[in-house]
Amino acid sequence: LFTCWTDARGEIRLQHFDRTGRRHPAGAHRVGPGSQCDLTTDFRGDLHLVYVHQGLVYRRALTR
Repeated sequence: LFTCWTDARGEIRLQHFDRTGRRHPAGAHRVGPGSQCDLTTDFRGDLHLVYVHQGLVYRRALTR
């Protein structure tokens, strides 16, 4: 399970949780400055993030 959010400093964070609920890695990954993050996956399992930072920003994260 992956989740994204905006932290108190206005940074987008991305975190992975395994099936037992443990975080991997222990700390959340900093994506960049922004707000209103949305996250989806494609048929390969890659992550696609869209968030707002001076307009819409799109990023793809390979998970393979």
